[in-house]
Order: sequence, then structure tokens, then C-alpha cells
Amino acid sequence: MENNTNEQNVNVLPVAVQAVQPSPVAATAASTQTQAQEQPQVLPAAGTPVEPQASEQHADTDTSSADTVMPETWDEFKASNDLYATLPELTQPERLLPADSMRLMPVGDFVAEQMRAINALQTHKDDDTAASSAEDNNAEIAYRMAAIIEMIDGWLMNIAVDQRAYDEWRRGLPPIGVFSAYLGLFNWFADGLGKSARSKTGSVSAR
Repeated sequence: MENNTNEQNVNVLPVAVQAVQPSPVAATAASTQTQAQEQPQVLPAAGTPVEPQASEQHADTDTSSADTVMPETWDEFKASNDLYATLPELTQPERLLPADSMRLMPVGDFVAEQMRAINALQTHKDDDTAASSAEDNNAEIAYRMAAIIEMIDGWLMNIAVDQRAYDEWRRGLPPIGVFSAYLGLFNWFADGLGKSARSKTGSVSAR
């Protein structure tokens, strides 16, 4: 199917998926055998993603301020990352089908679980002086980051207005920065669904 119109408004979620702002942490480097990788922070709880900390060599996302807030509009959000410049239209949170909204919740749980594991591996790698063990941890971190991207990517494909255009956008994305880009998109929709749920709850109460 070429298009997903998602014309119904999102229902109020049983438990709203909410994005949170990260606390500043020191940037760390995690290199695989071929390239440096971005390092994420620990999530405070399942379903509450934060943006990753960029590596020292490739600091493409500024997470140095705790005052960082989610952009108010889609255009402002797209301007926050160069990789979004050619991102095709995605169905926005307030226009998502109820099923699409609900599918984001297990995605959030998966992201939280993987990021906690990544942080544990990073801590162990920093404390381990054995080169072979550090390399094993680097590989495990890379696999888990790829799994996060794959999970978010599958959800985004489902809400793409033009799935063929979205498929074209995601092909050839550079490895450096792509993790931040996907977590940023997840944060946008998690935050937007939380706002939509609160707005609908307020409207019902008012009536």
C-alpha cells in the first residue's frame, strides 16, 4: 500500500507515552573497529526516551543544556537536524490512528530496555582495561543501537504518508548521526501523543 492516510484522531492512551528532557552528562567515545558511535544516556523509566549523547569526535547533537525543549512545530523540529531536511511527510501525532498510537508504547519500552543495557555495557567498557573485552562491548553496543533504530524505523514506516518516499529517505543515511535522528523522531511523536492525550482529556472534562 503506497499511502497511509491515518485520518482518525488519536484516542487518549491508557498510559500516555511522554518524552523527557535529558540531564547533561559528559560526552564519551565508543568506537567500533571501523567507526565511532554515539553514546546514549540511561532512560529514567521504560517508555520515556531521551536524546543520545554524541561522541567526542562527532558531536552532532547538542545535549549540553538541561533547558533544551521540544520544538513547537514540525518545521522547527525538522530544522533541528540536517538529516531531516529531506524527510518526507509523516502523519502527525494528532492525526494518528488509535492503533498506531498504541503501537508506540511497546516501541518505547523496547527503546528504554536497550538503552539501559547500552549504558551498562558502556560503564563496564570504561572500567575494563582488557582490549578484547572492550571490543566485544563496542560490538554489543552497536547491535543494540541498530535494534533501536530498526524498531523506531518500522513504526515510522507505518505512519509515513508516502511509504515509498520514506523508504527512499532512509536509504543511504550516514552512520554517524542516524541514531540521534531516529531517537529525535521518537521523542517528537512520544511528546506529541502525550500532548494530544492531555488535550483530549481536558476537552472531555470541559464538556
